[in-house]
Amino acid sequence: MNIKAFFVDDWPRKAAAVGLALVIWYSVYRQIQETIVIRELPVQVSTDSKLTIIDEDQIPRITLTVRGPKRVLNTLTSNSIRIHPMIPESTPTGPYQVILRDTDIDLPGRAQIMGIEPSEFTVTLDQLVTMPRSVHPIFVGDLPAGWERKNLSITPARVQVIGPASMINDIAEVNTNAITLDEKIPDYFSKDIPLATYLGVRLEPESVRVSVEYTRNDDSRTFEQLPITILNSPNSELVAAPVDVLAVTTLSGPRTVLDTLRKSSVRAFVDVSSVTQPGPFQAQVRVWVTEPACKPVTVNPGLVEVILSRRVMSTDEQPRGLESTTPAPAPDAVPETVPVPAPAPQP
Repeated sequence: MNIKAFFVDDWPRKAAAVGLALVIWYSVYRQIQETIVIRELPVQVSTDSKLTIIDEDQIPRITLTVRGPKRVLNTLTSNSIRIHPMIPESTPTGPYQVILRDTDIDLPGRAQIMGIEPSEFTVTLDQLVTMPRSVHPIFVGDLPAGWERKNLSITPARVQVIGPASMINDIAEVNTNAITLDEKIPDYFSKDIPLATYLGVRLEPESVRVSVEYTRNDDSRTFEQLPITILNSPNSELVAAPVDVLAVTTLSGPRTVLDTLRKSSVRAFVDVSSVTQPGPFQAQVRVWVTEPACKPVTVNPGLVEVILSRRVMSTDEQPRGLESTTPAPAPDAVPETVPVPAPAPQP
């Protein structure tokens, strides 16, 4: 068989046959293809290493119209399609219009892009910078009464802030997350604390070690000329003679609390409610304070002699309540009632 003759002899008719075959093939190919619309596709805009996009969260999601064989289209998902336009180097800062082209979109298989919506959008460019900033710890709440912060250390004391220059210029210092103060705070506190988040920037590192030493700031204050109240049982058959001795006590506690105490906030007393026999009785002098943060350190005298005698009651006399045989002090010097406190330590 002469191959040359096969192609040359009657070639116009043969060329027409080949062309007709191509037309038929293309027509059939178009009929077996389908068109689908894929929505909400993310866009990853690439920039120069010295630039960053301020309003990246405003970049719209894209809708693609794609045509191709059904078996190819069935494999398309938002994860298999990558849209990655590139902003040229040396682009000035400020607004920049991104134009999406077919070459910016990666599609698997023999799928063909028929439409992009939107095909254009605007982003704002800024210089990408790295700047150091000091770390400021944020404490929430109050220390227990009588405590104060003595030493504070932060490691590292400065962190790197990376992001748009316009945003970093507004950050004078970097705050930590809140460190809560409560009654259970230890004498020494050391813990890794995450740093606060700032829109559009990232921090290196993202946490710091905060170490704090706490100490008590107790002070003392002395109260003199305190009348000694005698506390007795409501149903006691004994009555106590007034005690003419005045007490002196020294309290320990936070200075801010001690300064607010009045003389009426401190009460000296003896408790004879457990005594059942008349006669002289050596009673311990104790002190009650309205502020629990303040405690008596010394009480003078430590003991006083109380003379108890039997009470003579008429048949119609009702039992009386908590009794005090001490002469009534000035109205602003003694509270109306005194709860019976727990025993205080011996001086």
